[in-house]
Amino acid sequence: TEEKEKKSMEQSCVAKSQPLHKQVYEYLRGQIIYGKIVNGEKLIESKIAKELNVSRSPVREALRMLCADELLVDKGDGLVVNPMDYQTSIEVYESRIALEPFAARLAAERIDDVILAQMKDCVDSVENCRGKVIAENYALIIEANTKFHALISQACRHHFIQKYLDNNQALMALVRNNEFYQTIHEEDFIDEHAEIYEALAEHDAERAEQAMRKHVTTDYEAFQRDNKESRRD
Repeated sequence: TEEKEKKSMEQSCVAKSQPLHKQVYEYLRGQIIYGKIVNGEKLIESKIAKELNVSRSPVREALRMLCADELLVDKGDGLVVNPMDYQTSIEVYESRIALEPFAARLAAERIDDVILAQMKDCVDSVENCRGKVIAENYALIIEANTKFHALISQACRHHFIQKYLDNNQALMALVRNNEFYQTIHEEDFIDEHAEIYEALAEHDAERAEQAMRKHVTTDYEAFQRDNKESRRD
């Protein structure tokens, strides 16, 4: 029954007060975003159902939702985590350039102290990794970086921008999972995040927008530079 499956799900992952298929969705989404299920990996409905000790129905619905997010794609012989080819990755970066600077402007005007405190924690967590081997701090950096940008999306308090950014940031996580050693091998992003945070804390909308545009454009240009051989003519 649904109730028995819900209890089993609570034992196998994080218990949440929401429908079972949403629990499966959130669990798989997190596994994909944080690289536990890698780009290009095939997801098998029956295997997931067995691992999570649920029926195939909520898994099927969760996979459908992940396809709608484009975190999964149908390769004909099954669903795989979006491999994020060069052109797809470029379009994700370009969407960031279009959306995130304006979101930062709105956030500077609307952010509250609670979100600012959470952002400061993200900045401090990554600052503590400065000078260390970044590969050894991969999980912490990715988590803090993802949360930092998600908090700006939340703080902008704009339903549609937040909706588009949340999907874009999930796909961006897949790009980072592919390109981590290339795109985050410099520590410039640490200072760039600190600059964005300071602008938000001062409620300086113009500075926040400019700092975010600089940050996402730098990422975009680094990605292009590191993937010259993948460019399409």
